[in-house]
Amino acid sequence: MVPENERGPIARSYADLQSLGTLFACDDRGIPPGSGLQAGIALFRAGEVAMVNLAELAGRATADAAAGRPIVLLRTVRWMVAIARAWSELAWRIADMAPAGAPADADPGPRIEALASPNWARLHAAESGLATGVRAALAGLHARDDGTGDRLAQLLLRYVMLERTALEYSALAGFGGDYEALVQPGTIRAAVAERELRGRTVLMQFRAGHQMPELVVAAANDHIAAALAHLENRGYGEALEVMRRLDRLLDVAAVLMNVLADELQTAEYHQIRENLGLTSGSHSVNLHFHLMRDLLPSLVAAVGAAPPGGSALETSVLATIRALTRAADRHVDRWRLVHLNLPRNNLGAGETGTRSLTGSPDALLAVTRMREAGLARTAHPPGETSFRATDSGRGVLALAELEQELLAAVAARTQDRFRDVQQRTGRFAAEPEFRPPPIRRSSRTRPRKDQG
Repeated sequence: MVPENERGPIARSYADLQSLGTLFACDDRGIPPGSGLQAGIALFRAGEVAMVNLAELAGRATADAAAGRPIVLLRTVRWMVAIARAWSELAWRIADMAPAGAPADADPGPRIEALASPNWARLHAAESGLATGVRAALAGLHARDDGTGDRLAQLLLRYVMLERTALEYSALAGFGGDYEALVQPGTIRAAVAERELRGRTVLMQFRAGHQMPELVVAAANDHIAAALAHLENRGYGEALEVMRRLDRLLDVAAVLMNVLADELQTAEYHQIRENLGLTSGSHSVNLHFHLMRDLLPSLVAAVGAAPPGGSALETSVLATIRALTRAADRHVDRWRLVHLNLPRNNLGAGETGTRSLTGSPDALLAVTRMREAGLARTAHPPGETSFRATDSGRGVLALAELEQELLAAVAARTQDRFRDVQQRTGRFAAEPEFRPPPIRRSSRTRPRKDQG
């Protein structure tokens, strides 16, 4: 029986919370792992997550406008801008997944594009209702002369331009095929809509902030595996092509973290926190295990041990591969640093004893240490610097004291509201069921601490 509270179901695991079983249920037979087609489809699917979210948010905004709730309407449209920005960032990278080496004047062949998606049709219909509803709201807000109307107009204009960009670039030539058959938007829509709570919450958007990176990183992992195979056979040219796509995938995975870091407010997170159950983002198999602990360290080791090139061209290619490997490491560190904003904004200061849902005695401190451990697993740590982003105790920043006051206030608020979490009572007395997955192996994979 699924546990519930007054809002709805409580997640049994991270995979359950993010509907990963449905999200990855697409039939991908005929799509080679580590290929440009796989990478492009992953970006399209993450864009489908965005479109389904935007249709839901457009419906909410229409209702907000009709009910005369300008502040709530602004909040909803801000979320629309955040999700649309993520969609446009995904779209920018799609063209980089097209087959390389074709002459500039060659016919690229048939295209697959998001305009063919039924989820785009649903979003278009939802926005038609929003356009009608928001006109009257704007007229009333401009009459107030307090800047609210200007702010709403600015957000709407920004949103529409982001959407225009996303649609233009959500197209991929050179592979052919039917968009629905390849991208399978119905399956993605089912995954997005699978978990709902009663009342108005941002659970769908919280899940989107995890579902989009999950899709992208799953493809990135296959690209690392493909690059490793090419490197073992000294196929440096083939490895380079894979690595260039990997760079774009990990780049956008880091950018996608900004959706929740920039937009999720403490009160919004607290509203859904109990329904997250005994879960943690550190339970992501794709991100925290296969990418960060298994494949990326293996790639760093393999590139470091690669024999010198036998020609000037091979030497140059290998140098570019090394640079792209360092970039991959940096993208992952960017992801970690942006991710730190989630416990900062929603749980509060480190060293205050604010527990995580899974029982870590100090949530922010645990995430900070995860970053340090991740840097230690690769050959590209920042080295000696005069300042580290995670040096919270040093008085370098003028705003550091205020920062600590704000973080302490969030921590006190969190501990007071979630006493079961703090005291490990009620639903939170149990241990998480999550267990680390088997190592995703290559010839360079080193044992994890959790696996001996």
